[in-house]
Amino acid sequence: MTETAPATARNAHATCSDVTAVAYARLEPEAASVARARRHVTAALCAWGLEQVVDAAVLVTSELVTNAVEHTASATIKLGVFLSTERRARVEVWDQSKNRPVRRAAGPEEDSGRGLVVVAKMSERWGTDMNDTGKSVWAVLRPPTGIAPPPP
Repeated sequence: MTETAPATARNAHATCSDVTAVAYARLEPEAASVARARRHVTAALCAWGLEQVVDAAVLVTSELVTNAVEHTASATIKLGVFLSTERRARVEVWDQSKNRPVRRAAGPEEDSGRGLVVVAKMSERWGTDMNDTGKSVWAVLRPPTGIAPPPP
C-alpha cells in the first residue's frame, strides 16, 4: 500500500527544517519488495521534479530495503521518501530490528557487505535512528548541481 501526502508541519524523521512532501509505502519482508521500493521512490521523486537524483535514490533504496529484508525478522518494512523546502530528498526505511546496521569492508571474493559503503558514497549523509519498535536507516541524497530551492 502506498500513501502520498503533503507534510504540513515539521516531520520528526526529516533532517531539514521543513518537509513539503512525503510518500510512504508498507513493504512485505520479501525480496520482491526491493523492486516495489525502487518504483515507489522513482514515482515520488519524478512527481516532485527531482529526476536528477532518481538513479542515486534507487541505488540507496535498494541497499536499505535489501538490508531490512535480509538482516531483520521484521513482519513489515516501511519506506518513506521526504522532500524538503531546500529540495533535498531523504529516503528512510523502518524495520523492527534493534540491531544497528554495520558498515564493513568486504573482500574482493565476498558476495555481500558493500551496501552501506555504497549508501555512504551516494548520500550527502546517512544514519540510523533507534526507536521503541526497532530502527530507521535513512539517507539524504546529494542535491544535483544546478537545482536551486524554490523562491520564498
